[in-house]
Amino acid sequence: LFTCRFMDSGNWLEGVLALLSINYAIYCYETISTIPMALGMCTLLFRGRKLTSGQKWFQGLLVGSGLLFLAVYAVVVLPMAQSFYQHYGTSSFLANLLKMFIANKLYWLSFVVLVVRAVMFLKRKAAYTFYDSLLLASFAYFAGAAVLKLNFTYYYNIGALVGLTASLSFL
Repeated sequence: LFTCRFMDSGNWLEGVLALLSINYAIYCYETISTIPMALGMCTLLFRGRKLTSGQKWFQGLLVGSGLLFLAVYAVVVLPMAQSFYQHYGTSSFLANLLKMFIANKLYWLSFVVLVVRAVMFLKRKAAYTFYDSLLLASFAYFAGAAVLKLNFTYYYNIGALVGLTASLSFL
C-alpha cells in the first residue's frame, strides 16, 4: 500500500514506511524477496525515463533490499537448508510449476491479464504502468517458489494476492 502511495505522491514518509514494511516482510517470509526485486527492476527498466530521481532511488532500494537478502540467505541460511528443501518434491520444475498453477486459481486471472497487458504494451496501445510491474513481480514470486519446489499452496498465496491487486487495477 505504501509503495503504491509513494509512486503516486512521491511523499518520502510513505516511501520510508514502504521500505521498512517491505524489508520486514522479506526477512519474515523468505520467498517474498522476489517481489520487491522484480517490482524495482521492471519499474526501472520499463518506466525509468518517466520516474523522478526520488522514485528511481526508491526502486533501486527495492532491488537492493531483495539482493541483500538473497546474499545473506545464500551465505548464512542456504548451506543449512539444503536438506530441508530436498524433501518437498522430486518432480521437475515444469511439472511443479504446472501443478501449483492449477492449484491456485487466482494466478489464472493474473495470467490472462498479464497476456492481455503484454499484447497491449507490445502493440503500443497502452503505456507501461506500476501495476504491470506488480503483475510481473507476482509471476517472479510464483517462479521462485516453483524453483524451490515449495509444493504447498500457502507459499503461492502472497504472489497470487499481489497479482490479484494488479489484475483488479486493470479490470
